[in-house]
Amino acid sequence: MKQLFESSLEDTQVVEAKTHNDALTKIKEEGPWDIILVNRIFDVDGYEGLTFISEVKKENPAQKILLISNFKESQKDAEEKGALEGFGKNDLDSGLAVDVLTDHLSEKRDVSTS
Repeated sequence: MKQLFESSLEDTQVVEAKTHNDALTKIKEEGPWDIILVNRIFDVDGYEGLTFISEVKKENPAQKILLISNFKESQKDAEEKGALEGFGKNDLDSGLAVDVLTDHLSEKRDVSTS
């Protein structure tokens, strides 16, 4: 994903985190972030992405965050927790993921320039 987004989205840097604790540390120490992408389940520690979204939104309600999951019900749950419309891993090859991120990032850029 890192290579896809950095090569497809101009002026984009992707910072990866393998565990939820690593992600929370990076959010606090290296932020602010334009947008945070979260897997439904963290690969290394198995932490639930929906719980992570709730934690991030509680700490910073304005933070843009979205879920990466093919499960529609999980996407719906994420949006109910304050996440933006996300995409599934199956959308990575179709270009939809890049389109979704472009739309969300352009909203931020539009706001910051007005």
